[in-house]
Amino acid sequence: MKYYLIKVKLGHVGRDKYLPMELAIEANNMEEAIAKANIHKGVKRNHKDWCLERPKEVTYTEY
Repeated sequence: MKYYLIKVKLGHVGRDKYLPMELAIEANNMEEAIAKANIHKGVKRNHKDWCLERPKEVTYTEY
């Protein structure tokens, strides 16, 4: 397993209001990590730019 930090838009208060937050995701590869982050509760998945930064692979201690 690999560990990723993915910065996404979270929130449910309005279309233009969100909280940028890093999610810690455990996955086999980056594509799986992106898919897991997209179905996470609170993520504004209907936005084109729901993922604010490219996922970065981290060590277990950073995870």
